[in-house]
Amino acid sequence: MGAISRLGAVSLNCPDPHALAMFYSALLEKEIAFESDDFSAIQLDNLWLTMQRVEGFKPSTWPANETPSHVHLDFSVAKNWHFGERLTAQFRAEFFNIFNHPNFANPYGGQNGYGLNDPGAPNFGCGCATPDIAAANPAVGSGGPRSVQLGLKFAF
Repeated sequence: MGAISRLGAVSLNCPDPHALAMFYSALLEKEIAFESDDFSAIQLDNLWLTMQRVEGFKPSTWPANETPSHVHLDFSVAKNWHFGERLTAQFRAEFFNIFNHPNFANPYGGQNGYGLNDPGAPNFGCGCATPDIAAANPAVGSGGPRSVQLGLKFAF
């Protein structure tokens, strides 16, 4: 029996996707398969390596933790069924931030009041919000809690 799941992509947040893609392209001796202003992708043998622009990106300052690291794992499983020659169905379960790892925002400021740069503010320097909440833009894959998405597709 073969695997029911596989790692499909690794995504890296960065301020300049083109520069990072050029670096990995040379390092891995692979061509850049897709590129736009905000996104680049390199296709490896069984995996996509993608780079995506994040405005205001600050690299982690580990172990000092002045700028926390951002780690999450997205995972999906799919099951395909074939009904005769023409009909197929696919059930998918997709998990975003499957381990529910907390990814806290930069404690030096967010546009909705989290971690204001004013030392007199009651929450000054607080890394107490996830990046999606601190940016007032909740989105899957941007540091929020685990999300699960189920889907069923019929093809005929």
